[in-house]
Amino acid sequence: MASRTLKNLAEKDQPVLAKPKTRKTSNAKGRRYRALAKPSWFPSLTDALPLYIAQISLSMVWDPLVLRIGAVWLGFLFSMLNLGTLLACYWAFGKVNPLSKKFVKPCLTWVAYLTLITFDLMFL
Repeated sequence: MASRTLKNLAEKDQPVLAKPKTRKTSNAKGRRYRALAKPSWFPSLTDALPLYIAQISLSMVWDPLVLRIGAVWLGFLFSMLNLGTLLACYWAFGKVNPLSKKFVKPCLTWVAYLTLITFDLMFL
């Protein structure tokens, strides 16, 4: 299925990639941006991008909270928020392309494991 999806992506997006003016993303707000022809894998800026930024930010905050400051209970809260944000990313990326949804699964597994480890650290 993945090879079929990649083949469809390559065939479907070739004409779009050949037109450089359709790839312009500097005017991300307004009707002109929404009217531009975008490739099928290009996410909606209102859904996927804020979730992705939130997930990256929460991931970066966990390390100093737990390992340097020692606030394990706050780190657990951030881990739970990160897991929820990643689940929302999984759902939003799946609307863009089924293959991109599969790329989130390893990260989702890692954050779930990290959340369990942080929960165990609260009781040490």
